[in-house]
Amino acid sequence: MIRPVLAVLIAASILLFVWQYAEFTDRIRPAPVRIVEDAAAGQFDVRVVCTFDCAGNDFGSPALRVRFRDRVLMERQESVAAGEVITVRNVPDVKQGFNDFLVQATPLETAGAATGAFSLEAPAPGSRGETAIARAVRVEILQDGFVVADELLWSGSSGPFGELVRIQVGGAGHSH
Repeated sequence: MIRPVLAVLIAASILLFVWQYAEFTDRIRPAPVRIVEDAAAGQFDVRVVCTFDCAGNDFGSPALRVRFRDRVLMERQESVAAGEVITVRNVPDVKQGFNDFLVQATPLETAGAATGAFSLEAPAPGSRGETAIARAVRVEILQDGFVVADELLWSGSSGPFGELVRIQVGGAGHSH
């Protein structure tokens, strides 16, 4: 008879301890942090220029894509010629502080040769006459028609590539 009563007392003690612990942690939990994001003043545009021809591929990579805040601002499946200026106007939701733009490009490759008017070829170090193709994408962020950030993204490898371009609005400078 003593064992069942002792088991009930132990179980009740454990439940009481757990309940008191939960009450205590609720009282000492810090208040949730509220992040205030103020909208940036002005109209923002993104301008992209590639030094190589771009084209979408069979694996779902577009010729050129610009993403911002988990939204696709621009996506082109059809070919983009080297030197062609692509502009995304009126980018919504730019906030004061840091803003990240993801720029992705898929170089057009034909039989391993460089394509496009601006492609740069150089012998790959330690290779037997093989060439490495230097590819660049210039990204400019404009606020009310003036360039507030610009980055030159480089890729020496073949295949699609993407880079983040970070701008700071309402403060000094930008970074990559």
